[in-house]
Parts: sequence; C-alpha cells; structure tokens
Amino acid sequence: LERIQRQRTRPLSVAENLDLAVSALNLGQYDRALENLLTVLRRVPDSSAQYWLFRTCRELARETLQKTIARNPDSYRAHLLLADLANDSHDTARAHAEYEKALAIGNDDPEVHLLFVQFLTRQLRISEALEKARIAVAKFPTHSSLNYELGKLLLKSGDAQQAIAHFHRSLEADSSFVEARAE
Repeated sequence: LERIQRQRTRPLSVAENLDLAVSALNLGQYDRALENLLTVLRRVPDSSAQYWLFRTCRELARETLQKTIARNPDSYRAHLLLADLANDSHDTARAHAEYEKALAIGNDDPEVHLLFVQFLTRQLRISEALEKARIAVAKFPTHSSLNYELGKLLLKSGDAQQAIAHFHRSLEADSSFVEARAE
C-alpha cells in the first residue's frame, strides 16, 4: 500500500484514499487506515468514510484491549474493559462474569462495585443489584454514588424510608450531587 502511494504523482482522490483505507483495515494496518480515512474526512464529510473510521477505531480498541489484558491479566480494570466489550456485543452472561472477576480482584475500589450495581440494575436484576449495593455501601458508607444507587433500588423495591436515608447520605457525602437532590 505504501509503495502504491509513493508511485503516484498526483494526490489520491477521495475514492482512492477510501479504498486504501479499507484495504489497510483488512490487512490489519490500522494506523494507515486511520490516516487515509482522516484524509478523506478532512476533504469532505463522507458517511462511508465515517463508517470505516468507526470500524477502524473499534479494531484499534480491540487490539488495545487485548494488549492490556495480555500485559495485565490480573488487573480488575482489564476485566472491566472485557465487561464493557461483552455488554457492547449484548453478551450479558459474559459481562456479568467479567464484573464478578473485576469485583473479586478490585474489591477495594468503590467504582467497581458501582459499575456492577449499575449493570445489574440495567439488566433488571433488582434483587441482586440491591444485595450488591447493600454490601458496597456497608464497605464504603460515605460513597455518594453508591448511596444514591442503593436509594434508587430501595425506592424501586418499595422501601421509601430507607431510600430517603440513603439519598440524604449521598448528599452528605457530596452536596453538589444533583441527581440525589432531585430524588
């Protein structure tokens, strides 16, 4: 691909740049694909180039994730990335398993608990989310977002008094937390 570009005496057209980008992507040359796609998009807004840009960025993200996991297999953040990837492909069972792994490794990070509770809530696994939120709030009693999530879950399960108490705790931890103030 590089040789073809150097042999040219005139700049490549939009269509030629797009063709080279797709070829580069298919060959796993993501940097070259990205370069050609950006050249196209600087010249003219092109929906096809935007599509291929998305595909290229997705492949770059996948490659980055694989390298991250290979270098840090015991990193809870790597498992959070895998959970995101599984979520994106609607593999909720895999996402759940990855969140569990992340939680087992990163149990001391309240954000891991928060992400897992939010995932369970989105999956409408309210009783499991409620259980995990209670555990997380017991471990991190002053964490604003965890208290807020627990408050929302308690409200859904009909325990308004307890929900209000956790919304108050959320505000005590962070008085600027707009969502908790609204509840």
